Amino acid sequence: MVDSQRPTRIELEPLAPSEVRDLLASLALPSLLDERIAEQLYRHAGGQPLYTLATLQHAVAGGVPLADARTLPLPASLEVLLEDRLRELPEAAIELLHALAVGGTDASVDRVARLLARPLGALREAWAVLEARNVLRGEVFSHDLMHEAALRTVPVGFQQELHRRWAALLSQERGAAPGRVALHWERGQRWSEAGSAWHAAAMAARRTGRLAEQAQLLSNAARCHAQAKDRAPRFEALLARLEALHLQHGAAAAMAAWPEVHALAETSEEHLRCRIARTEALIDLGRSGEAQAESLQALHESQRYPGLAAEVQAQRAIAMAHLGQPEEALASAE
Repeated sequence: MVDSQRPTRIELEPLAPSEVRDLLASLALPSLLDERIAEQLYRHAGGQPLYTLATLQHAVAGGVPLADARTLPLPASLEVLLEDRLRELPEAAIELLHALAVGGTDASVDRVARLLARPLGALREAWAVLEARNVLRGEVFSHDLMHEAALRTVPVGFQQELHRRWAALLSQERGAAPGRVALHWERGQRWSEAGSAWHAAAMAARRTGRLAEQAQLLSNAARCHAQAKDRAPRFEALLARLEALHLQHGAAAAMAAWPEVHALAETSEEHLRCRIARTEALIDLGRSGEAQAESLQALHESQRYPGLAAEVQAQRAIAMAHLGQPEEALASAE
């Protein structure tokens, strides 16, 4: 009688993506029939029945959208369960786990070996442990919940140092995405390096015509330079952002952003570049009289900066042409 009441441990294999879809369909809830929900839920919980059902229950009860990975919930019971499992790992596996958790999508066998300054073969046993415990599938975490739990086991100070190491490692790789480098520098609180990397990412976005992304990346750069109290690089980031806003949203958006840039200008060249940016916006807004006045002031200031003088003259010619002064415009353009 006693033996018959003993609990039996049943190991359940992870569900395949198609089986997650079937599970959702079996619940007969119209809101769960969206194909995106099955995809996000599989990525979130890796098909693990316990994690999948707990996430579903928590989300449905709380009215949380399931189609967006950013809003998928983490039930407290799973949080504790996963972290306890990870803390039971051998020490060598935990060191590897921490490097992988902080590296995120940048992590690979080769990169982690270089990050930890270990021969590739020295990681084999610890890596095999993580795969056997269903922490990893190849070079990636088995699911998002596992990655999030792994990251929570890394002390904050260690996270910051590992982010700095990841940033330095990626910076040495030809063709590494500057946005990923920047993210690691920022999370490692190396503000100057982060600002420079965000600016580089913005220029890469500009070259491929991604103006909205460029403006956001330049905002990131300016924010990091502000943290570092780097005035001049912050000015450059905000001035470049002003140009991106002008191209994407028009002159009104540029004019709205202009005071912040102008407030940072200190040198005569920086003040001149601000004036040029403002003149450009005034021209596009049809405020040609103000643009002419700005360009006249800029013309006097540009004598010391031949590289900017041609741009000032061109702006002045355009403003005068808009004011119905074609002869003066031609003379100014010469």
